[in-house]
Amino acid sequence: IDCEACGNYGRPLADVVLDERHPAAVALEISSFQLETIDTFRPDVSVWLNFSPDHMDRYHSVEEYRAAKLRIFENQTEGDTAVVRLGEEVGVLRPSRVTFSATEEGGDFGLRGTTIHAGHETVLDLAETRLRGIHNAENVM
Repeated sequence: IDCEACGNYGRPLADVVLDERHPAAVALEISSFQLETIDTFRPDVSVWLNFSPDHMDRYHSVEEYRAAKLRIFENQTEGDTAVVRLGEEVGVLRPSRVTFSATEEGGDFGLRGTTIHAGHETVLDLAETRLRGIHNAENVM
């Protein structure tokens, strides 16, 4: 996939947009601070890895912080996709949901030994990579 990582990670999105070479896709890390002010931002695919209280110097409560993070799904439609870690409470979503987990059964993607599976199909054997640890397995999923 012709894709470039940008946003909080990688190049600024504005640089990618203004570049003569336009990738087919961007993997954009967007912060809760940025999500607070979205109006029409709508990712084709959003990813919710996990939630833990953070930035409590900015937010008055965990609920306020969580609400800001959940805005990632706000403008998505039925034709979009939300990738969500199995067991994460994100409420009812308009986009289709794809789930993953390295520790729980029942997700669309899962880990058996060192192998990532989508149902009965092997997607990747982590033993063939330099990635180690459950957190990296879930990041790949």
